[in-house]
Amino acid sequence: MSIHETEKYIERLNPEIKRRFGNGFVVAHIEIEPQVLSANGEGDLCLVACDLWCENPSAAYDINILVEDQINFDVLDTPIVTSLDDAKNLAMLIAQQVGDFKFHP
Repeated sequence: MSIHETEKYIERLNPEIKRRFGNGFVVAHIEIEPQVLSANGEGDLCLVACDLWCENPSAAYDINILVEDQINFDVLDTPIVTSLDDAKNLAMLIAQQVGDFKFHP
């Protein structure tokens, strides 16, 4: 995951956060999901959830950072990175864009 790709993603995400939450205090809830195994052992799914919650105004925005073979930041709420460490790092960068974060192991 390059710094340039990450910066461009965050630049696109910030207006969406502002649109959804306005000036509300937003908390990012980060959780590493257990790996979901496919029936044949191929296409296993690994992700880090970074859910943004705001009480006033009451709103939520769920971002699921997927770990797959190729990076893709085209879809704001489902970015794709190539390693679990990259997914964790991206979740922390997203959390830095809002008021606070909580890590749920």
